[in-house]
Amino acid sequence: MSFFGGLLKVGITAGAVFAAMKVADKYKANNPDGVSDTNEKISEITRAAKEVYGDAAESVKEKAPEVKEKISEKVQQASDYASEKIPEVTAAIQNVVEKIAEKAPEVNEKFHEAVEKVSEKVINFAEAVTEDDQEKAESEFEDVVDAEVVSFEENGENEPKE
Repeated sequence: MSFFGGLLKVGITAGAVFAAMKVADKYKANNPDGVSDTNEKISEITRAAKEVYGDAAESVKEKAPEVKEKISEKVQQASDYASEKIPEVTAAIQNVVEKIAEKAPEVNEKFHEAVEKVSEKVINFAEAVTEDDQEKAESEFEDVVDAEVVSFEENGENEPKE
């Protein structure tokens, strides 16, 4: 369950408890001497609940325009902010795409060179194993494992290095 889902459930529960307390208060206010008949109690509680509902509905109607206005303001602010930032985000994305396109041929070439180097070392290892030359096989295996294929360092331009 998300945090906001849990918060919503707590809010609903608190609202229900508050409403029940308001109904109980209205019931007490309407019946200071108390009522002994069960049907009368139910009708008095119903009347108290209707009064609480009416008060709540009135309060909501009263606050609704103010809340609507605040929400509209916040939505407009968010929209304005997003509209303001879209050109910056678009420019940043375009910059990344251009750099990728610029570096793609070089990276592709380096990748193919690395695949060729590793393939050659694996073939040499396989030949050494086939020839049953333990020492040569171990040496070739170390070459395969230790092969630096291609690495990129974080130097601002992400230039490939061998």
